[in-house]
Amino acid sequence: MSVEGGKLKVHRIVAASDPTYAVNPAQVERQVAGSFVYGLSALYYQECTVKDGRIVESNFDTYDSMRIAQMPKGRVDHHPERRQRAVGRHRRADHLRRGTRGG
Repeated sequence: MSVEGGKLKVHRIVAASDPTYAVNPAQVERQVAGSFVYGLSALYYQECTVKDGRIVESNFDTYDSMRIAQMPKGRVDHHPERRQRAVGRHRRADHLRRGTRGG
């Protein structure tokens, strides 16, 4: 982060994810990246204003959102090796409980 022209600028954002088992890991990354957009948009653009005791904004269509070109570099870290080992243990445990043979 830095301050440029009196405004905060985020240069890079990183998240760690441990979904235990992800059917589609790319989708997990996209969801986390979407949370980056929502969080940074709230930081920079969105606010609830009150006038005469009521919220002025009527719905989300009046909120501005960060555009792709404005997004900092982002990265989502998850560990598929550890996750896959854990999934394998859970599958084996399920087979033992059911009395079936696991693969």
